[in-house]
Amino acid sequence: MDLSPLSAGAAEALCNISKSEPTSQLFVLQLLSIRTVPLTPPQSSRSPRHRVILSDGNHFFHVVLSSTIAPHNTPDLTHKYSIVGVEKVQWVYISQSDLWILAIFEMHFIEDRYEKIGKPTVAMNSPSAFRPTGT
Repeated sequence: MDLSPLSAGAAEALCNISKSEPTSQLFVLQLLSIRTVPLTPPQSSRSPRHRVILSDGNHFFHVVLSSTIAPHNTPDLTHKYSIVGVEKVQWVYISQSDLWILAIFEMHFIEDRYEKIGKPTVAMNSPSAFRPTGT
């Protein structure tokens, strides 16, 4: 099974980045899902957040997009199975919820695809619970 052009091992690498330092390495991943997370309270003036599931072809994991790359700013990022480049990822602490989330601050569209690449399973240490290892 050909997993190119995806970055092999990217899911595990991103799930294990340090809480204290963002990564700025380019990872090529496939967008499996994107959805808007409801704001609390609903009338909040904050920008909506978007939860994304990304895959490297072998593993998938959950992240949140920063408001600067929200889909309304970058419509190409809403296509299921698109290939995207992720360059800046960092753990962010949300004090109101006492949670750490893995957030993407730089992501760009590379190309459209029309089917899932590989048969990805959940990445070890995946932030689906939004808590990094060691907390």
